[in-house]
Amino acid sequence: MKEFFADTWELLTTNPDDGFLGYVILGFLWVLIIVLIGLSIWGILYLIDTVGMPTQTGAGIIIDKSFSPAHSTTTFMMSGKVMIPITTFHSDAWYIYIQVNDIIGSYQVSNAYFDFAKINQHVDVEYSIGRIWNSIDIKNIIR
Repeated sequence: MKEFFADTWELLTTNPDDGFLGYVILGFLWVLIIVLIGLSIWGILYLIDTVGMPTQTGAGIIIDKSFSPAHSTTTFMMSGKVMIPITTFHSDAWYIYIQVNDIIGSYQVSNAYFDFAKINQHVDVEYSIGRIWNSIDIKNIIR
């Protein structure tokens, strides 16, 4: 394993012998490494921000409502040499946007509650606030 890392480091830090194509491959590898490191850092920060935060109860104001109609999305997955479509159906979804202490978060609700809720209506919510990005995660609306 130690030799693998040594060989990889040598490959990434020496001039390629393959000319222009070697430089393209080397550049691609460096970009890939930087993206993977960035995603890893973002994932760790996200976990630090959200995991284990205490749930608080407070007052919020409904500031907006939105409806997302039913739709399907298709992604393609390679199976051997064949691309196979995978279709996912997404049901109708109703969202309300609630402001708590100058922070806005969204919460998915039922159609009945969506029709009942009014903009500028005060609601009591259970929520948690992130450690790093000060984002809000609305857990529940207390009815």
